[in-house]
Amino acid sequence: MDSDDLPLSSEQLSIVGMALAVVIVSVAAPMLFAPQSNAPEDANSGTVYSTPTGDDQQAESASTPTNPASNPFDELSTAPRDPDEPLSTVPETHVESNTTEPSLSASAGAQTLRASTTTVDGEPALNLTDDRTHDGRWVGVSTDWLKDQHGSVPAVVGVVHESGKVYQEEIHVRNGEAQFWVSGFSTNTITFGGTLQIDGQPATTGTTHLYEVRDLDSATDPEITLTGQVNTERDTKQVIGATDGQSIQLAVAGDNLAPRNPEVTFTGVEQTTTDAGLISTTLSDGGTVDYSVDGNQPATDVSATFIGKSTTSTESLSHNGLSDGATISHTVDGTIPANNAEVTFSGYSSRSSHSITGTTGSSVTRSLPMTGNREPTDGTGNNPTVTVTANSPPVKETTGSKTGTPTTIDATSGGSANLSWTPQTSGKLTQVSFDVQSASGTNGNFERLEVYDSSGTKIGGIYDSSVLEYQTGTQTVTGFGNPAVSAGETYEIRITEYSRSYASGHVDISPWASGTVDTSVNSVSITTNDGAAASWGSLSNGETQTKRLDLSTAASSVDISTDTTGSASVDYDISYTDRTASKNPRIDLDGDGNADASYNGILIDSQSATVDASNIPTGSHTATVMTDGGQVDADIDYTERTATKNPSLDINNDGTADASYSGVLMDGETVTRSVTDISPGSQTAQVSTGHEVGVEAGSTVTTVTQDPSLDIDNDGTAEAEYIGQLNDGESQTVQINEFDSAVTEALVGTQSGAVDVNIGYTERTVTEDAGVIINGQPVRMSGTLGQDDTATLSANSSWLQSGQNNVTVVAGDGDTGSDAPAPTVEVDYHHELTTQRAVTFQNEAFSERYNISRTYLSSRESATLTIPHAENIISLRTLEVRLDQSGGWTEVPASARSMQGTELQVDIAALTGGTVPEGTTVELRSVGSKIDVHNGAVTVMQATPVGTDLNSRVRLDSWASDAYISVGNTSQAQQLHYGVNESYSAEGDYAELSTGHEQRVHFPEAVSGSEVGVRAAPVQLSPVNGTIRASVPEQRTNATSPAFTVDPGQRAGESFTVEYLGATEETWYGVYEVDTSQRFDRVQGREPMTVPQDNIDSVVRVKTASAPTANPGGASTIFGAADQGNLVGLVALFGSIAMLFVIGRRPERSREVVDSLATSAGSAAGQLPRVGGLVEDGVVSGIEALGDAIVTLGENTILTSAVGAAALVAAIQSGYIDIGPELGAMLAVTGLAIGSLVFLQRIDEFTTARWIAIVGVLGVLALQWLGEGDLLTALVNSDAFVIVLVIAGYAVIQLVREYRANNSPDDDQPQVNIIARGSGGNGGSDD
Repeated sequence: MDSDDLPLSSEQLSIVGMALAVVIVSVAAPMLFAPQSNAPEDANSGTVYSTPTGDDQQAESASTPTNPASNPFDELSTAPRDPDEPLSTVPETHVESNTTEPSLSASAGAQTLRASTTTVDGEPALNLTDDRTHDGRWVGVSTDWLKDQHGSVPAVVGVVHESGKVYQEEIHVRNGEAQFWVSGFSTNTITFGGTLQIDGQPATTGTTHLYEVRDLDSATDPEITLTGQVNTERDTKQVIGATDGQSIQLAVAGDNLAPRNPEVTFTGVEQTTTDAGLISTTLSDGGTVDYSVDGNQPATDVSATFIGKSTTSTESLSHNGLSDGATISHTVDGTIPANNAEVTFSGYSSRSSHSITGTTGSSVTRSLPMTGNREPTDGTGNNPTVTVTANSPPVKETTGSKTGTPTTIDATSGGSANLSWTPQTSGKLTQVSFDVQSASGTNGNFERLEVYDSSGTKIGGIYDSSVLEYQTGTQTVTGFGNPAVSAGETYEIRITEYSRSYASGHVDISPWASGTVDTSVNSVSITTNDGAAASWGSLSNGETQTKRLDLSTAASSVDISTDTTGSASVDYDISYTDRTASKNPRIDLDGDGNADASYNGILIDSQSATVDASNIPTGSHTATVMTDGGQVDADIDYTERTATKNPSLDINNDGTADASYSGVLMDGETVTRSVTDISPGSQTAQVSTGHEVGVEAGSTVTTVTQDPSLDIDNDGTAEAEYIGQLNDGESQTVQINEFDSAVTEALVGTQSGAVDVNIGYTERTVTEDAGVIINGQPVRMSGTLGQDDTATLSANSSWLQSGQNNVTVVAGDGDTGSDAPAPTVEVDYHHELTTQRAVTFQNEAFSERYNISRTYLSSRESATLTIPHAENIISLRTLEVRLDQSGGWTEVPASARSMQGTELQVDIAALTGGTVPEGTTVELRSVGSKIDVHNGAVTVMQATPVGTDLNSRVRLDSWASDAYISVGNTSQAQQLHYGVNESYSAEGDYAELSTGHEQRVHFPEAVSGSEVGVRAAPVQLSPVNGTIRASVPEQRTNATSPAFTVDPGQRAGESFTVEYLGATEETWYGVYEVDTSQRFDRVQGREPMTVPQDNIDSVVRVKTASAPTANPGGASTIFGAADQGNLVGLVALFGSIAMLFVIGRRPERSREVVDSLATSAGSAAGQLPRVGGLVEDGVVSGIEALGDAIVTLGENTILTSAVGAAALVAAIQSGYIDIGPELGAMLAVTGLAIGSLVFLQRIDEFTTARWIAIVGVLGVLALQWLGEGDLLTALVNSDAFVIVLVIAGYAVIQLVREYRANNSPDDDQPQVNIIARGSGGNGGSDD
């Protein structure tokens, strides 16, 4: 491919090349020329000068640099004690001097340090300034220059910072240089001499110094120089809630100096009491009561309680014989409706007898008079009766005449006579009679007699001829079956005679017939309309029967039915007694139309019912009685009531009701109302009520402090007072007059109320009768020593003793009182000694330092040294030894030291090989780290020896829930501290780590007297902002896999870093969430790992991790990718994608290549035995199809770009390539440049100036915001910035040219476009 094939012009190619140069130089230049990574952040400019350490100025000690983020004058550093090696030489051109120029060196910023010589108080000094590198550093100055200018190499240098802070630093002599630290912190001061010297800081009586004397002959008389000290102590006496006349006992200590600044602070006290009995009385309408409000503030929470008062009286009404609708007039007195109303209804009864009689032979309905409301009876309490009697006599019926023409029957030939008979009565035919007018012959009689009905059916007959004889006259025949006959029907009576040959004669029968018909009562039934019934069967004539009929008051008629024959009939008699009683009595007592009392039922004589009635309103009423039958007696009882109604209270008698209640209060009922505040003093209250009312009022009485005073001499006159009121918590401080050490009592006075009193004064004591006691021999001065006044005493060497000598300080006469500030004295004790020894003790805010030098003038088989560190020393930060004042300082080995609590013992013989040779000088320096306790006090029961991991135990002598221990000064201050083996439940222990203060360890569940072990985990947690809380779970951590938990501090979501201090350089480590195994970050070696947030609900653990496939820092160059081993894969991946772009630019040529490749591959496949012919076409087709798809993809620029972007994202996500923020920013700039170039070309708007402007703006934004560091600043500070300026200048020139071109005066002139056409084509004219 040549330049003509590129989609860029030569000018555009030059621009792209310049852009690539900018990117490369902007990245490479900061890497090559930027300052070292440990460049400080804070400016440090000051004057360094060398001074001796005099008695009048005790130097603070701080031998090492501190955290630059901390206040350099308040905190102690934990950095290494020795200077860095080697120091870099400061260029001579950076040093100015009026005399000999010193040679200087520095541990950092040597190229930016500026120095000049000067003098301070006639002594040589150096001015050190650095405007660019702002951190502290080690500085070295030639010892030859010091000897020449100062006369010797001093032990310390003094530093005066530009802020005015002054401190001293120890000088380390190394390689011909005096090296010291410039930071603002103090260090140890070590001096040595040939005498025994005890330089005591101001000490109290009883301070003891012990030393050994081996050769008394060479010891001189001790000389003691005493320096007076004035000691002060601010004493306060506080009494809470003192009342008027209360005595406060005072004990002003210090008898040799009067107290100063006596003052009293009066603090207002608001006292509130509840006055429940402000008012308690019973008043009628318009009544008043006087009362008084205590306190000196308006009474609050005022409440008034109205207590109901009521009277009652019982009323009774009695009325008899009240019918329905009867009325009773009555009046109800009182103020509220009468209650307890009840009505007693008493019953009335009446009776009426009835008898319903009659006769019936068929059916009849009779009415039943029923006027009562109770079921009728027979008069004796049983059901009514009904009696029936049957009436059924026989009847003779005759038809024809006896004198009529007879029917003749011949006895020989036989024959019959048919008689017609028509009865008028139905019944049974019991006998038949016929008449024989004449008869003749012998052996004559009738054969039979038969009865036929009108249809010819025989219904009866007799066949006994002996009965039917021939006789004249009427013959009556019975025994023919008593057939039933019906009235009005004609029957045939047939008399028959058969022929007889032996008979003779005849008989004449008259046309007359007679029959006897018996009537009957077959059944009787009686039924009433309410369902009562009685019935009977057949009754004989004259038979009487009685039954009971269960009548009810609903009965009004009765049906009587009979089944009779002939003229038979039944007599009936229904007898009952009708009863009436009081039914459903009720009464409307107040005339509103509604019944107020009612009884549902019937009341008879001697029965009564009492029912409750509704309350009856007051006033006149007409009561109405109602019944559903009968009369009733009514006794009415109710209770009339008069009670409190609508009470109100005017609490201050100003005519306005302050509390009221609308309604009625019965006796004992209460209602409470809130009332406005009431001014203190006498008041009058007035009541308005419809009846008398009880009134109780209560309030909260408030009294504030008023006119507090203090009388200290009991003379009745205040030596301190404040006129006015003090609200709760409000304070006023006033001076106390005439206050001296003789004051023993103060009397509190107030006009009203109580007051908090805080009396303060400064007690002072001065050194008095001071001296020392040497082995029991006192030597003291007489009198007092003012501040910094001195006195010299001499002792006798004979008081000294071989071996250990005891020097005890006496600072006062012992009568200053136990509460007085203990008098102190500064003691300088010295004498010549065969064993040269020097002891310097320095007690600082966070350290306790001992510097001991001893020369053994005789050989020793054993020698030990005891250093009694204070009880709040948690660990030894330094324990070093140097022998014979030569060589370097070395750490005392563990075999030569032991710790008992905080007491250190050093085996000197072990340091010198078992025997201390004669003339050996041993120098020891020990630095113990104190723990800074907030709001508590502790005792270290076991300190940690130097050189070992923190493992101490402390007792919390005084402890509060908000107390904590600051461990910023310990040797492992950067490590996470935690408690173990606690004597209490320690679930809430945590360490607080913040960007604003040192690490604080909290034991919130501990109490005073608790014990806890303190250890340090091998991790350093550093919040990025704010505060986090961390703790170490029990049995969950170890040195190789530390674990901890993290909770938010002031706010949630803070990120923090984790650094594993036990890491090795070649190993990868990760920080994991234990519950989910999520890894937050991983690093190689001892580097910080970032955790994005602090609200993690899991244990976090640091452990080894697998190495990533790419550099986690992000490969910024092609060489970084090659070093990771991914270069070949990355070239293959992204090279393939680049080929897509190339193929897409020349699709025709690419398809020709594909076709050629397919043909070649097909030919090769065709050579295969047997199957070659089959697979050849398939191979060709497959390769052509695949190639065509690839070319088509390459032709689509957008789709090809998407494939490339997806491949890049996949590579990053899988770890195949790891792009850091800086490389990402640079790639973004490159992508924006190329993308904008393509875009401008596509829309045909490309100009060099436009493109450079777009790239410049987008490049600035990308470099500033996409990189993790400040790449823009790095670019500006680098030499590559010159190229940027050149390109920017070129862009400006091009923009000006473009502007001029687009705004040329010729632009407004008319333009003529002449288009020439040939003779062919579409033709046209030349117009």
